[in-house]
Amino acid sequence: MKSSRESFRNGNWNTEEIIKTRVQWEPRAGTIDRKYNNVAVPALADYTHYIKKLGKFRLNDAVRYNKEALENSFVRIPNLSPENAWPLAQDNLNRIAQKECREAVAADHFRNYSVHTGYTSPNWTQLLLPTYFTYYTDDDGSPVPIYIHGQTGKIAGPRLASQRKGWKWAGISMLIALGLFLMTLLFSAGSALLPVLSILALILGVLAFIAAIFAVIPAVYPWQWNRRQQDKIIVMISNQDQPNLDH
Repeated sequence: MKSSRESFRNGNWNTEEIIKTRVQWEPRAGTIDRKYNNVAVPALADYTHYIKKLGKFRLNDAVRYNKEALENSFVRIPNLSPENAWPLAQDNLNRIAQKECREAVAADHFRNYSVHTGYTSPNWTQLLLPTYFTYYTDDDGSPVPIYIHGQTGKIAGPRLASQRKGWKWAGISMLIALGLFLMTLLFSAGSALLPVLSILALILGVLAFIAAIFAVIPAVYPWQWNRRQQDKIIVMISNQDQPNLDH
């Protein structure tokens, strides 16, 4: 809408053009009948934890089920029933339907927008996310699981340091420090006969102190490092701990 405003400045009247934008609100209503396929929802109780560690999957790259491709593979059985997963699926379907309704209205602005939905003949299928699994053993021989994203190759899991090797190198450093300290004492005792030995004793004493300080690093660092790795552990709920589901 275009209008004008008059103002008196410097002894003259001035006209200022003003353009205002107004929205003409109109009620619009209608119905749509659509079929929505492949609206994905989690089927595992620990799905969010799993995806947070490993990363999302490109669901648009999904292919049809192939029995031969799954030979020698493990498949996790869903532990969320369709009844438990339906509220999330309904929210996702509502968002898709809302988007189509807004496009059908073809308006520049919306307010008091609502959608009333009804669903008939829902059909559930399973989507398998490709993941490789391996492990390595820690100092105690316990397996540490490692997961590999089947699409991106991202590796998820803790990278533990060997506390046993840390103590080994700490022991070697302490032995070196002890040897240097004994040589320091020996050279200090001999400096009374040969003064130049006092300089060597001082150098060896400094080296012994450095070696003793260094011995603390491999003893403490693996423990601190492994504590920081705990949040990278992927805890997978065993199917054996879940109730049997009938589909």
